Parts: sequence; C-alpha cells; structure tokens
Amino acid sequence: MKTIRNISLVALLILFAVTLSAKKYNEARSIGIHFGTSSGSGYAMRWMGEQLGYQLTLGAHTGGSNKVVFRDHYTDYDANYTPDVTGHIRRKLTGRSIKATIGLNSIYVLDHFNKGRLYLIGGGALTTGRKKVYSARYKLTYAGPNSSSYDRVVDEPIRSEMVNIYDWIVGVGPGVEMSLTRHFRVAFEVPITYDHKGELVMYIPQIGFYYYFK
Repeated sequence: MKTIRNISLVALLILFAVTLSAKKYNEARSIGIHFGTSSGSGYAMRWMGEQLGYQLTLGAHTGGSNKVVFRDHYTDYDANYTPDVTGHIRRKLTGRSIKATIGLNSIYVLDHFNKGRLYLIGGGALTTGRKKVYSARYKLTYAGPNSSSYDRVVDEPIRSEMVNIYDWIVGVGPGVEMSLTRHFRVAFEVPITYDHKGELVMYIPQIGFYYYFK
C-alpha cells in the first residue's frame, strides 16, 4: 500500500508539471474507463459543467476458480472457527464469482488551471453478484492456546451453495483532471472511503482515462 501511494504521488507531481503551459479545454461530455473504490471500476461517463459535474461508472467482473482444494489436515492459527459440541467445524472456501458494479459520484470544481481542473469528488459504488461457496467438515484433533488442528471427515462429501454478494462503499476526496491532448484527459483522485464492513480507509488512489467530445 505504501509503494502504491508513493508511486501515485510521484505521478501526480509529473502531471502537474505538464500543466505549466497550454490552452485550457472545457469540453463537457466524455467517455472512458475508471479504476477506483468509491467510484467503482469499469466504463465511465462524465458530464462536466463549469463548477458541477457527475460521473457514472458501470463494470462487471468474473473471477476465482471452482477447483478448490480441502486438505486432509488443517491448522487454525487465527481462531477462524469455533467447533460445535461434537468437536466439528465446517470449513468454507470460495470458488468462482460474478460481480456487477455501478458507481455514481458528483464533482465540485474548486479551480481551473492550464489544461485541467482541481475538484472534490463524492459518492459511492454498489456491487452485486453471486459466488459459489464450498464447505467440508473437519474434526478437532488438538486444541492449543495459540492454534487448533483439525482432520477432514473424508467420508462426508463436500457441499456447495450459491451465495449472493451485496457490497457498498462511499467516499469523498480531492481529485485533479488534466489534458494529455485536445480530447484525452487523465483523472486522479484520493478519496477517504467507508464500506459495508465498517472500515474507514484513506489514501487509496483512483485513476481514470477519458475522451472528451468537442
């Protein structure tokens, strides 16, 4: 995370240096691709005014594999599972998943400068989908102060089920958009985010590439 942050800050300084001279462009509509947390990742559209703007992001992703492996022996170092009264647990592994994301953010322009603008971006993204979850039964063989050991019940078949995904995240923070050519622009943002897990995170960079129509 620290390395990504440092690279992002260097990239931001380079992009500011590019703006020292040139004509200011004020195209209002654009399409492109955006990668981020509170913005969502995928195809993006921006509608920009002199001071207010909006961004819509749509994306989809399939990942993971259904070739999960349950080993015959499992050591629980982090107390992820609590055995039942019979000393058994049901360990779960995630297989393949499919997700769709929609993000909606508003933009408030703080300042215009040569070939770009400084702004605040705020909004959020919603991710929905389904994932396949596999589970296998294990029996407790050792219970220690720092870890517990389990052996898989091999005569019981592995189960699988489809589980719905519903994740959300919101955020707000500064951003800068700069022209690379007359039509192409790059956007860079560092929002503070809050998600469905109750986690508050700062300094996760977002980046987007846009084609602006005349």
